[in-house]
Amino acid sequence: MTRHAMSACALAAAALAGCSPDPLPDGRYLLTLRTGSSDAPKIETSFELETVAANPRRSRAVIRNGPERIEVPVVERSATTLLLGFPHYDSRVTLESEKRPDGRVGAAGIWRIDRGDKGVFELDATAVPVDWFDGTRRPAIAADRDAPRDVSGRWAMTFVESGDAVGEFEIDRYGGATGTIRTPTGDYRYLAGRYEPTLRVWGPGDPVLGEDVIGTLELSTFDGAHAFTFVGNRRRDGTMWGLFASGSWWLEGWTARKDADAALPDPFTGSVVSDAAALESIAFRDSATGEERRVVEVLDELGGRARIVEIFGTWCPNCTDAARELVELRAAYPGLSVVGVAFEASNEFERSARQVRRYQERHGADWPVLIAGNRDKDDATKTFRVLDKVRSYPTMLFMNERNEVVEVLTGFNGPATGGAYREQRARIESIIESLLSD
Repeated sequence: MTRHAMSACALAAAALAGCSPDPLPDGRYLLTLRTGSSDAPKIETSFELETVAANPRRSRAVIRNGPERIEVPVVERSATTLLLGFPHYDSRVTLESEKRPDGRVGAAGIWRIDRGDKGVFELDATAVPVDWFDGTRRPAIAADRDAPRDVSGRWAMTFVESGDAVGEFEIDRYGGATGTIRTPTGDYRYLAGRYEPTLRVWGPGDPVLGEDVIGTLELSTFDGAHAFTFVGNRRRDGTMWGLFASGSWWLEGWTARKDADAALPDPFTGSVVSDAAALESIAFRDSATGEERRVVEVLDELGGRARIVEIFGTWCPNCTDAARELVELRAAYPGLSVVGVAFEASNEFERSARQVRRYQERHGADWPVLIAGNRDKDDATKTFRVLDKVRSYPTMLFMNERNEVVEVLTGFNGPATGGAYREQRARIESIIESLLSD
């Protein structure tokens, strides 16, 4: 090959390279997941991507939901592709970089999650580079003068199918919104977004006329498995109505009214022991060995004057918060033993065992876990027949050294709930200390 021919080839290669997208650079990105049609509610979060200083071949990414920071377990970045992997949820976001009209590099792709027996779901995803550093969503515009006072605070909420809940929101003077929503079975964790004084309705059949709507509240969160978004329209009379979307598989309406005294039932009275004797005989397969073992047999092997049996699932958002708390409690109380009873997304034991191992490694949860079946609550009630009903994941049974149930906690208020979380933690510690001193 002549030098002239080599030069021509080099020029052609350079031209082709110039047409290909650049790698996704370090920086902050707004991640948007599409729940359905273009006018359906969107789920928004943001993530920070950076090269690891000690190893330029590696990258790290952190998901931001309000004050929450979630380290992404698997980050793979090639010339044009970014993979954000969440193995403990059997989930991943795959993005291909693309040149944006403003000259910056963004990305588009899909979020794919295997929900076990419910199937594999894929949602369109986009990542847009951003340069703001206050908050985790789109820059809020100035709210109307009364919005921070009128929207901030506690709201009594009613979901069309799920029932009552309590929302706690905070709006800053620019319209930035944070908060969470508590239900009798747990909370929706850290939500963030914005309030803006714009009219937004969804067409014919909406419960109010467009001129009665004076603003919109948008809140959402994403942790690799749980993608929640709440969009609410504020009426002139101070009430709200809106939509809740979970991924692309759940859509539900809700209404709300401001109520500083809104409350939920005591989570320690939500479930009762209906068949104490059943605990002696129920047995499930050990996630580590595959052998069938009785729950009380595992408890007695561990010993401990205070014991907790946690009914949970690795797919469950509140179980993630509960796992962190149980790790802390075991470190604080050496006489505390924990056994997990997992109701998973699939009836397939090997898949469930794999997810349990990933979950334990992720959270440092080194206690034994028995796999009881799939997460259908009616099936779980029949399988774990100690309680009148399995109402929530997680549910914790607090037991003494004679394997007698002394308290049951239904659901879990995570750290996003603030005072409710601290009150719950104090009560849990009081129960454990009482058992240890018995």
